[in-house]
Amino acid sequence: MCHINFDNLVRISKKEVVREMLKNSKHSNTLCEACQHGKYTKFGFKTKEHFASHPLELINIDLYGPMRQKVLNGELCFILMIDDYARMITVSFLKKKI
Repeated sequence: MCHINFDNLVRISKKEVVREMLKNSKHSNTLCEACQHGKYTKFGFKTKEHFASHPLELINIDLYGPMRQKVLNGELCFILMIDDYARMITVSFLKKKI
């Protein structure tokens, strides 16, 4: 039943809306092992230290396109620039890749 809430599973069983479904009643331990692992507390990630020591020293660039649908004024591509130090993001739309 794809980890449906056990209370809902019991309710469905009582209403007999599913043919040949076994009768279920509330059990004391209703969490399966996969559900228990999913409820564990996760540790946060450590913050990444910047490779750049001042703005515009290192810029990550990604060029994307052409896209199927034109945007804004008929542009089919865009370029994404991210300053590693300041984490400032700039997007520019392009008519085509050169």
